[in-house]
Amino acid sequence: MTFAIPRRALFILLLIAAVLLAAATLYILFQVPSAENGGQVNGAATASAPADMPQTAVLLAGKINELSPTPPTGDIGWVARRISFVEGPQKAYIEYTDTHLALRVLVEYTYQASGFEARVLATFEPDEFGGWTLAHGTDSASGLGVITWITHGSGVWQQEDNQ
Repeated sequence: MTFAIPRRALFILLLIAAVLLAAATLYILFQVPSAENGGQVNGAATASAPADMPQTAVLLAGKINELSPTPPTGDIGWVARRISFVEGPQKAYIEYTDTHLALRVLVEYTYQASGFEARVLATFEPDEFGGWTLAHGTDSASGLGVITWITHGSGVWQQEDNQ
């Protein structure tokens, strides 16, 4: 006994299979959190993976002059020196300087289809004991663990050893 599938039915089955394969591929590419899609699922940020942190540090450091609410006093503008990524939400503390003044901000960052976005949640000023005092905003990451990355002016970010 031979079973023959009419050509039209075979064409429709192949078309349905192709559509399902394309849909599955799109789901995998755009819905699974990864370095390529900024660690997002359906546009919602998830925690950064340590492998993403150097790239994110470069992006945050590149935005520090627009993020800082304080104008720099030096000629070079602001330079990020230390970025502490909050474990969990996509937030980071950025310590930056213009060679005359050192400041710190807490930012929330996201990867959007339009590009990398960051916004300031809180600003800090150095205190007399080598720590930071909240100046404006809310320190919504207080008490959470951080993973700190540093640069020595080379633009290369390295994880700080004494974590």
